[in-house]
Amino acid sequence: MKISYMALGGALLITTTAPLSTALAAAKPAKSVAKSPTSADREARDKIIKPFFSAVLKGEYTKGMEGLSSAFAISEGKRSYLAERMEALDKKLGRAASYQRLGERRLTGSKRLVVEYYATYHALKPAVWELTFYKAPASDTGPERWMLTSMRFETEKVMELVEGIRP
Repeated sequence: MKISYMALGGALLITTTAPLSTALAAAKPAKSVAKSPTSADREARDKIIKPFFSAVLKGEYTKGMEGLSSAFAISEGKRSYLAERMEALDKKLGRAASYQRLGERRLTGSKRLVVEYYATYHALKPAVWELTFYKAPASDTGPERWMLTSMRFETEKVMELVEGIRP
């Protein structure tokens, strides 16, 4: 009997030359698999951004921006300005009812620079958010960590903004 295993995009493909019931009976239980650096990195970025969007959906723009302060090194004035722009967006389009991660874009070969795209869904039309993350290396000031380096949202040319992203 021959059993071979191959992972395909998060699914497990099992091929065998024996009947399936025999192959499954002979298969050893899977050991705990450590998370890949990519999934651990994604979770770290999610911990930064999910509370932000949760606040935005409640109309708590200042709170959302304050929640980013440890990962987004901008001045208080710029934080206030962005909160005001988000409030103006909601007044124009209606408060966002939900949000969704659309995908990401990376520099070729880079594991430290990722641009993630999100959509917020408003009464009149969606807004697309572009969030640039940088994984700062460990230094004497602290351990390696993800930082938000820029944020923008767009309501007009949303399809152009998300062209070429991958889920």
